[in-house]
Amino acid sequence: MKKSRTAQQVQMIQNNDVDVFEKFLATSDLTHEATKYLFENGTPEMKKVFLKVSYPQGEEFVLYQKDVVRYADRKTLATYYMYHDLTPESEIELIKRNEVNPFVYYTSGHQLSEEALRFLFQQGSTELANAFLSNNDLDSQRLTILLKCGNMDYICLYMATATGSECDEILNIVKEMNDTTLLSNIYKRCYDIDLVL
Repeated sequence: MKKSRTAQQVQMIQNNDVDVFEKFLATSDLTHEATKYLFENGTPEMKKVFLKVSYPQGEEFVLYQKDVVRYADRKTLATYYMYHDLTPESEIELIKRNEVNPFVYYTSGHQLSEEALRFLFQQGSTELANAFLSNNDLDSQRLTILLKCGNMDYICLYMATATGSECDEILNIVKEMNDTTLLSNIYKRCYDIDLVL
């Protein structure tokens, strides 16, 4: 009995021969069922090969967004951002990649979720946090997240480029938080910024 097209593709994915898979993808597409199988059961190497040659549009790319963000190359990610917003979990995956260019490209056109912003300030790399703070304005809600993370380097970096009204907003939020230690640290560390109580 002849195997169906999907069964043959699933078998190829199970064989985990990256070279054979890459040659196949150069001339053929995976069925939706085989694509689903790849995302659910394939190795990272097989997913990377698939994502490198696939146009990231379609329901499977939304359904398995975390894998797309985790394994796609920069070009595929840039294309993906044109069609899809990332879920908070996928934004965290993007932060975990720790690559400045795809991260800055995404955040230049999309606002990070509160969960991803907290993750960035608490567990992300200094390089990504600096790139984000240097290129993005923060509303009151996001300023509060920055201030609650308590990283004075990040707070001072943001304040160094903030306008006078943004600095005032930061101080007002800290006062509302009733955090005198944080307020004192801001004055000590951000000494070159003229802050008025």
